[in-house]
Amino acid sequence: MQKVPSGTLASSEAKSALTQWSQTLLVWAMQQWQQGNASLALETAQKIPFDPSLPQAGRDLIRLSQARQRTSNIQQQPLAMQLWNLLEAISAARQIPANSPFYQASQLQTWQAQLQDTLRLQFADMIARGNDSVSLKLAIAEAQNITPDRPGRLSAQSLIAHWNQKIKKLEDRPYLIRAEKMAKAGKVADLKRAIAQAQEIPDDRPLGPEAQAKMIQWKNQIEVIEDQPLLDQAKQLAKQAKYSEAIQAAGKILPNRALYEAAQTDINTWQAEIFSIQTAEDQPILNQANALAARGRLTLAIEMASQIGSGRALSGQAQYSIKVWSEERQNIWNAESDLPAISNEDDPLADP
Repeated sequence: MQKVPSGTLASSEAKSALTQWSQTLLVWAMQQWQQGNASLALETAQKIPFDPSLPQAGRDLIRLSQARQRTSNIQQQPLAMQLWNLLEAISAARQIPANSPFYQASQLQTWQAQLQDTLRLQFADMIARGNDSVSLKLAIAEAQNITPDRPGRLSAQSLIAHWNQKIKKLEDRPYLIRAEKMAKAGKVADLKRAIAQAQEIPDDRPLGPEAQAKMIQWKNQIEVIEDQPLLDQAKQLAKQAKYSEAIQAAGKILPNRALYEAAQTDINTWQAEIFSIQTAEDQPILNQANALAARGRLTLAIEMASQIGSGRALSGQAQYSIKVWSEERQNIWNAESDLPAISNEDDPLADP
């Protein structure tokens, strides 16, 4: 209804309706206040347009609701916004007469004290904008004049903590700058000196996490410099198809070292190459052993499969087949022991 333009045919009717609805809502809000539902009464009053024609008590309730809304969670607001909202709240509260039922709830004195604290903090903040240790310490001294019993204590404590952090950063930044300059040379000795310099910054200081990250980076650089020759040697051996020697060389790079994952990836690749080569070499032997076993020449099949040494790609398959054929041969021997003796020439299972 408030969007109806003034001067139109509907404006007078809209104004009349707004006044009626505002009065109805105001009566309900006043009832809530009298019943002790202050929060609900103030929340309702915030939605009522201010109208000079409303009863005095109604106007006081609306002013109080506006002032309370301005100062809600004010400690989390920037200082400039705090100043503005406090001035608006105080202006609204001053218009509530002393004989109004809402006068005591206005918190005028508290807001005035908070305004004084905010002005002092605004002054301290201006000092702190020098962004040097002297300016920041002066700002902290100014903010510390706000004692714990003052309404601005939370804002003061927050700003003091912030400025203390900035001072610590200013104190520790030179260590990190020197460390970064040392590390630029990229040599092991320089990197170790850089780490030692960064260690001057305690972990619990504002620059502690940044210093830790830099030290990890420089430690990794040292490990790469130390271990890269091993990995290069291993890759050179792999190019010559000396995969076992390559694996042995790369295996010297220990876990938790910067190149460990890269070394393990290469080792896995070379192990796959070895597996492929051994499979190509041993598969014909295993095929021939299987063919002999299929013809019942179990002893020869076992001897043939035994040529595949342990640790080879197909050694597991060979050993399993040898076990099966050995059991099968033993069963045959056991069965033969129960039959009448026959000459070797008549034994169909005997190997020539």
